[in-house]
Amino acid sequence: MTAKRVSLADVARLAGVSSNTVSRVVRNDPEVSAATRDRIQQLLAELDYRPNLAARALANSRTGVIHVLLATPMYYGHAQTFLAITNAAS
Repeated sequence: MTAKRVSLADVARLAGVSSNTVSRVVRNDPEVSAATRDRIQQLLAELDYRPNLAARALANSRTGVIHVLLATPMYYGHAQTFLAITNAAS
């Protein structure tokens, strides 16, 4: 059985701060004091916190994924186009 994933709320409860404060630390918001930021970052590392990218994509209405459909087999020109898209998106 796998362990439950650590949430922002879990980190906030252990740090004695709000979930919003933990979220601001994760997003590198400068409005959080250095002492609070350090304490929360230490907890995030200890708990092996990983942001939920699916939740972030839903909240932002962005997935960070570009879909490309081809009606023909892959040719050299398509590969160059994909490379250009990848470079522009990164």
